[in-house]
Amino acid sequence: VTPSPTAPVATATPTLAPTSEIPIGTAAYNANVRSGPGVEYESVDGFYQGQTAELIGRTVNALGETWWLLRRIGSGLNGWVWDEAIVVSGDVSGVPNLEPPASPTPTP
Repeated sequence: VTPSPTAPVATATPTLAPTSEIPIGTAAYNANVRSGPGVEYESVDGFYQGQTAELIGRTVNALGETWWLLRRIGSGLNGWVWDEAIVVSGDVSGVPNLEPPASPTPTP
């Protein structure tokens, strides 16, 4: 007796996980995360070499320096980091230019 042919089993087509369109910043070296875009703002956390964060905003301060607003991936506080302290990956054309928070008032 010859076995009858069996119908092929349908398999699901694998789907790729969607990639994030939000660009990522990786700390090039240990840097401060600040409450605003400049050294005059309070340091609120550290952004340590190799750590990553999403780049969700940017601004150019009065000195002409670019600063990025970070949303941390994993632990850490969100805040601003100087452009030279990070390596950017991804398309930053969609990252909005933001108005910086008011400059801190010096303590007497």
